[in-house]
Amino acid sequence: MKENYQKQLDALLAALPPEGKPRLLLQSCCGPCSSYVLEYLTRYFRVTVLYYNPNIQPRDEYDRRLYWQRELIRQLPTPEPVDLLACDYDGQRYIDVVRGLEREPEGGAPYSGRAEPRSYPCWHHLP
Repeated sequence: MKENYQKQLDALLAALPPEGKPRLLLQSCCGPCSSYVLEYLTRYFRVTVLYYNPNIQPRDEYDRRLYWQRELIRQLPTPEPVDLLACDYDGQRYIDVVRGLEREPEGGAPYSGRAEPRSYPCWHHLP
């Protein structure tokens, strides 16, 4: 049977302490991908959006997505302000990590250069 992630989330949210909102770090690669998630989760958490994804190429695309992420956060009506932590662009890092995986099929060898937040160049700025 397939997992019902909404039910799992509902159970987690029901278990949150009634006083105060806990903090949540949400990684995002662009505004459109985070719009509903921000609208939903800001009811339960104080959210900081971590904008970082070194596989976005070229730099102009990374900057364009960052601009629209900022615009979304600025314009989206949320119960309280959403913080944004934007990491510096590091496209070469992605290229270095995936070098040698060019012939892997889709869904083949995992790309692990993005999965560990402590490895992000902006980790030390997290609230």
